[in-house]
Amino acid sequence: MIDGYWRVALDGHADEFLWEIQDATAVLARDGTPYRLIAGADPGPYRAWLLRELPQALVEVWPLSGHFPQLAHPDRFARRFAATGTWGVVNRRVA
Repeated sequence: MIDGYWRVALDGHADEFLWEIQDATAVLARDGTPYRLIAGADPGPYRAWLLRELPQALVEVWPLSGHFPQLAHPDRFARRFAATGTWGVVNRRVA
């Protein structure tokens, strides 16, 4: 499914990709949306950028868990994911 995940980056222009990242980041920052980065290694300069752009972000490093820590530690990841946001009931009207 990497095709769908990376479609914008692979098929689009760099400027469009950067604009989408900036736009999405601005919305998350403005709304105060909880954000947690779980990385398998130190994210280096990305950490400073993320914390500057999203002050509410939390960064965790799970050493030696590879590029996909959610696959290396699925139970731990599920607990962190569940604790990230406030979950509520969505009120939907049926027409």
